Amino acid sequence: MGHEILDDEKCVKVGGLPWHMLGFAPETPISAMAAHELMNGSFDLTLEPVAVVMQDQILKVENHFAIVRGPTNKDKYYKVFDYVKGRYHLVQPIDIFQMFDDKVGVGIESAGLIQDGRKMFLSWPIDSIDVSGAELKLFGNVMFGFDKVFSSRLCVATHYIVCKNTFMGVLGEAEQDDKKRTKGRGTIYSGKHTNPNLLKELGEWMGFVQKNSQKEVDLVSQFFGKMATTPIVHEKQAQDLIEVSWPEPIFIPERFPEEQRERREKETEDLAARNQKIRDGVYNIYTGPNDGAFANNEETYWRLFNAGTNFWNHNNVRESSAYSVLYGDRSKEMNHFAEVLRDDMNARV
Repeated sequence: MGHEILDDEKCVKVGGLPWHMLGFAPETPISAMAAHELMNGSFDLTLEPVAVVMQDQILKVENHFAIVRGPTNKDKYYKVFDYVKGRYHLVQPIDIFQMFDDKVGVGIESAGLIQDGRKMFLSWPIDSIDVSGAELKLFGNVMFGFDKVFSSRLCVATHYIVCKNTFMGVLGEAEQDDKKRTKGRGTIYSGKHTNPNLLKELGEWMGFVQKNSQKEVDLVSQFFGKMATTPIVHEKQAQDLIEVSWPEPIFIPERFPEEQRERREKETEDLAARNQKIRDGVYNIYTGPNDGAFANNEETYWRLFNAGTNFWNHNNVRESSAYSVLYGDRSKEMNHFAEVLRDDMNARV
């Protein structure tokens, strides 16, 4: 199950249930603490000393602790999330919900707990922008982990979180933006559990994002707005950009271990066929009639970008995944396409 919602209920999505149809869907915006109460609360975390039992002796392991999740209203068992040293500082889920209300103070878009409670998410609407008649929304996303693998992230993205898949999709969008150092998107704050001020700093940054939301909106609007006003001068240019995004794979050389040749040739042939299908699909949508997929008929980077997202969201969709653009490889593909178009636009300035 791609959602991994804790207890099959610990999810809140304002205005309607998400694709997995689990959780609660209040019709009007609610506070984070109201969402916490609506999903029947969360759980308590404790750090328990680690010990080894040998020949009826209990030997304590100095400065080592287990992160233990207490029972939930449906899962009555304790669960060990991880083993850490004494520098690890616990943050309780309910404290993050309360911190959001204290520092941001607006209605949420979604909230929930996933992966047995190892991670939580909280998303809220920041603003929306208009690009050639199409409305694009921006969301603040708090992502928090309660094991030692993932700590905390605060990012601005064009999507909100409702499950494990969308959690990973928003994280991927943030990391793509960080890699290219795109200002105004990507990770705003990340912290470690060894920081005793983690909760306090996360709250301060949440408040900062909310207070400076218009700047975030303006920066993203500039990027999409530039796409909408930059023309594609001929179809060959569009073909080249599609080719760069999904190129022909490099076939294996003659000098290659024979034991691996058959397997590698099959992988390369499959990739070549896949990328050809993508190139043809995106190009056919770009050059096809205006069937509602685009805001207008102008041949711009924005139209080409929409051809790509239209291909991945509608023509290549999997069962039960039409509710989101953030499933599997599709989010990576669309982020990659946006990077190719952005780099090409910047090179032509």
